[in-house]
Amino acid sequence: MKRQIKIILDTGISDSQKGDFFEDLVRYIFETQRYDITQRVNFTGMEIDLIAKHKDRSETAYIECKAREKLESKDIQAFAFNVAYREANYGYFLSTTEFEHQVAGLIEEMKGKGEYANLYFWGPGKILELLESANVVTQLDHSKIKHTVTKTILSYTYFGIFYILILMKNTIPTEFCVYDAEKASSIQDNEKIKKLKENIPEIRDLEFLSTTSADKEIPEGEFKETVAEVQESENWDDYLPASTKHFIGRKDLRTNLFDFIDQASSRKTSRRIFYVDGKSGWGKSSLITDLRGRSKNKHYRKRYFVLAVDARSATSSNFVALAFNKLVENAIKSGFLRTTLFNQKLDFISSFDILGSESAHQLLKELEDQNKTLILIFDQFEDVFRKTGLFKAFHKFLLDVDEVKANLVLGFSWKSEINIPIDHEAYHLWQQAKDFALCISMREFNRSEINGVIKQLEKSIGKPIDLDLKRRLIESSQGFPWLIKKLCIHTHKQIQAGKTIENLVEQDLNCEALFKDDMEGLSSEEIRALNYIAKCSFEGNFFDATDVDEKINEPVITALINKRLVVKSGAKYNVYWDIFRDYLVTGKVPPIGESYILRQYVNVCFDVYKLFKDQEKFNLDELKKLHPRHPGIRTLDNILRELRSVGLIRKVGDYFQIGQPGISATEDDFRGYLSRKFERYTPYLKLSSLENKQIGITEIVLTLKDIFRGTSFTEKTWVTYAKYLISWFQFTSLDIQGRLGGSKKGRYARTGGVQQYDNRETFTPQQRPKKDIDVFCNLIDQSKIDNFGKLYDSFYDLKSIGLITYSGNAVYLTEQGKLTLKKPGKEEFEKSIALEALKTKKIKQAARYFFDHPNCTKKEFGEVLSDLTSNMKSEIYKKQVNYVLYAWAKFIYDHLDNANWIR
Repeated sequence: MKRQIKIILDTGISDSQKGDFFEDLVRYIFETQRYDITQRVNFTGMEIDLIAKHKDRSETAYIECKAREKLESKDIQAFAFNVAYREANYGYFLSTTEFEHQVAGLIEEMKGKGEYANLYFWGPGKILELLESANVVTQLDHSKIKHTVTKTILSYTYFGIFYILILMKNTIPTEFCVYDAEKASSIQDNEKIKKLKENIPEIRDLEFLSTTSADKEIPEGEFKETVAEVQESENWDDYLPASTKHFIGRKDLRTNLFDFIDQASSRKTSRRIFYVDGKSGWGKSSLITDLRGRSKNKHYRKRYFVLAVDARSATSSNFVALAFNKLVENAIKSGFLRTTLFNQKLDFISSFDILGSESAHQLLKELEDQNKTLILIFDQFEDVFRKTGLFKAFHKFLLDVDEVKANLVLGFSWKSEINIPIDHEAYHLWQQAKDFALCISMREFNRSEINGVIKQLEKSIGKPIDLDLKRRLIESSQGFPWLIKKLCIHTHKQIQAGKTIENLVEQDLNCEALFKDDMEGLSSEEIRALNYIAKCSFEGNFFDATDVDEKINEPVITALINKRLVVKSGAKYNVYWDIFRDYLVTGKVPPIGESYILRQYVNVCFDVYKLFKDQEKFNLDELKKLHPRHPGIRTLDNILRELRSVGLIRKVGDYFQIGQPGISATEDDFRGYLSRKFERYTPYLKLSSLENKQIGITEIVLTLKDIFRGTSFTEKTWVTYAKYLISWFQFTSLDIQGRLGGSKKGRYARTGGVQQYDNRETFTPQQRPKKDIDVFCNLIDQSKIDNFGKLYDSFYDLKSIGLITYSGNAVYLTEQGKLTLKKPGKEEFEKSIALEALKTKKIKQAARYFFDHPNCTKKEFGEVLSDLTSNMKSEIYKKQVNYVLYAWAKFIYDHLDNANWIR
C-alpha cells in the first residue's frame, strides 16, 4: 500500500502565514527527535528549508521538506550540496510522496557512500510514524477495513487532519473514505468531504463511501466509462481517419514516427513521449490509425502493440487508467502478451498512480525481457483540457512514463489552433509535457499526395477524370489535406448523382458552398439534430447515447450517421469534422477563398464573352466565325475554359452559354461580376493584405506559389501567370488595381491607403482588448509568425482597426501601428488604440451606449444592442461577440476622459 501526505493551505492567507503552517508540521516531526527550529531559510510554494538545533547536543540540522507530486534527482543532489555548504552536522530530506525510480536509485547509491552518512531521507511512511509518536495523529487500524486499500493519504489541512483511504474493488479504485486523523473516527461531514475533493484531484472522480465497517462490502460492479478506440475508414470516401489501406503519402512523417518507436524500444533515446501537431483536418488522426495498422504487419506485430483511443469519449480522471488497462487486456487477448503474465490481475494504486503497483512493475519487466513495446495514443487530446481532473491524471501518467523509461510509449495528437491561455492552470503543465515529447508536425499535401487522393476518386468511378476538372481540384485544394479529400468526395457524390464533367468543371468550389451541399436534402428535424450535436461538441459537452430519444429520436440520429454527417465514438456523438462543426455553430468557414489559376489575359476573354450579347448559345465553330480575329479552335477552347472557371460561361453538350442569369455580355456587367467574384478569390485576399506598397511581379509570383502548393511550374510560367492576373485585377473596380505594377489608377492612390480599412462598417471584433493588445505589443514589423493560426483572431482585429496588415504568416505594421507603438507610457498607448477602435462602426455604437449606461450588465448590453449580432446564426457565437463588444466598450470608457470622443 502506498502512502502520501497532502498539505492543503487556505488560499486566503498570506505567504508568511503559509510558511508558519508548513513550519508547524515540520516542528511536530522534529520535536520527537529533540530538535528546535531556529531559522526559516526559505519558503517557496510547497517547499520549506529550515535550520534546527538539538536540545541536548551541540549540533545543527539542515532540513528540506518537499510537498511535491514528483521529485527529480537534481533535488537530492542540491540537498546534499546545501548540507555541506551550510556546514550542518546532519541533513534531513522530507518528502510527502514516496521516493521512486531514479530518485530512489540515487538515494540507495548515496547510502552506500561514507561521505553521505549524515544524510537522512524520510518519505511519507516515516513522517506518519513520527507524527504518531508526537501524538499529532492517531494510528489507524487497517485490520477493521475489509476492502482493498491501495493508498493512504494523510491530508494536513487548514480545516483539520484527515486520513483518506482509496479503495479498490476490481482493477481500478472507484471509492474512498475519510477518517479524522487525530481521533481515528469516520468523517461524514459533507462540507469537509467537498473541500477535500476540490483540493485533491486523485479523489475528485471517486465515490465517497460513508462507512467501511467490517460487515459492509462494496457493491459489485466495475466503474462504467467507455474507452472508445479511434475509428478508421472502410472506404476511401469515408470522413473517418484513413486506414492504412487508404492512407496517402506522408512518407517522411511515417518514417520519423516509426524511427522514434524503434529508438524508444531499443533504448537509443531517453524519450518515451510523442505528439502529433497540426491544424484541424491535416491528417493527425490518420497518421495515428496508420501507425496502428502498420504495427499489425508481419514485420512489427511481435514487437509493437498499439491502442489509439479517442479522448472525446472521456468522462472522468479514471479514463487514463481505463485506457491503459484496455491496452494491456487487448495485448493479452491478441497473444502479444502471455495470459499467465500476472499472479492475479493488473491493478492500479489510483487513477493518478497507474505504474506504481506491483503488477504494473511486473508488466514493465516482462516487456523489457521479451523486447516488446506497448504504445498508447490519445487522439483529439485537446478535449482533455476541458476536463481538469482528466488532464492532471494524464499529466501524472506522462511524467511516470517519462521517468521509468521502459518499453512503454505514450502519444497524443494536438490541434495547433488551440491556444491555452497563460493564466489557465494547465498552461505550464502543457508546456512541460511538450518539453518531454517528440513533436511530429503535420504539413500541407504536396503535388504527389494531392494526386494520390484524386487517384482514389478515379479508381472509384472507374476512369480518369477530365484534365480541366483535375486542375480545378488541385488548385482549389491549396495543399490542404482536408480540402482535397472534401472536394474529391463532393465530386464523387455529384458523379453518382448524374452530373456531367462539364457541370463539375463549372461548379462552385468554395468551402461554404461545399458545406451547404452537405445540408441539402436534410429534413428540418435532421437539421435541428445536427445543429444540436454540433453545439454540444463545440461547448465540450458531447451528445451522449443516454440522451437518444430524449433529445433526439433514434431514427434521426441513425439517418445522420448513415449520411456520414455524424460519427459515434464510444457513447458520444459528434459532427464528422471539426471544421464543419464550427461552421454549423458560428456560421464561419475557415479563411480560405476560391482558388484557381488564370491562364489568359482578361481582354481576350472579354472579347469572347461579348459575342454572347445577341444570342443565347454557340458551339466552337460558330464562335470562331463570329470572332473578329477567327482564333483557332484550341485557342478558343482555352479562353472558354477560363470563362467557365470564373463562372461566366457554362457548357451544355457541345454548346456554350452565359452561366450567370442577369449578367449580360456588356463591359459593365462583366467588370461588376468579376469585382464581386474576386472579393473571395484567394490571390486577391492575400495580395490585398500585403504591406501598403506597390505590388510587383515578384510579390505576385511568391503569393501564387504559396497558394498553389500542389502545383509545379517553371519560373517563367509563374511570371506569365502573374502578368495574366494583373490584367484581370486592372480590369476590375477593386482597390488593389492602384497598387499593381506601378499603376496610379484606382481608389487606393486617391485615398492615401484607405483600402486596408474597407471592413470598418461591418467589422466584428473577435477578441477582448487585453488579448489583442498583448499580441500587438509582441509584434515586430515584417516578422514571420510561427503560430499565426492560433493568433488569427487577434491579427484580424488589429488589421481591421488599422494597426497591421498581413500576408501568409508575415505581419507588417501600418504607419498608424508604428505611431501607436511609439506612444509614451501605457496610458497614452492604450488611449491611442481606443481611438483607432472607435473608427469601426460596431465598436463605436457599443461605446456610445456604454458611455450613457456605464453600470449596465452584459445581459442588458446584449439585449439593447442585439442588432449588432442579428445576422449571426449561433446563439453561442452571439453571446461571445456581445461579451467581446462589451469589453471593448468598457475599455474605451476607461481610457477616454469624456463622451465627446464618440459623438
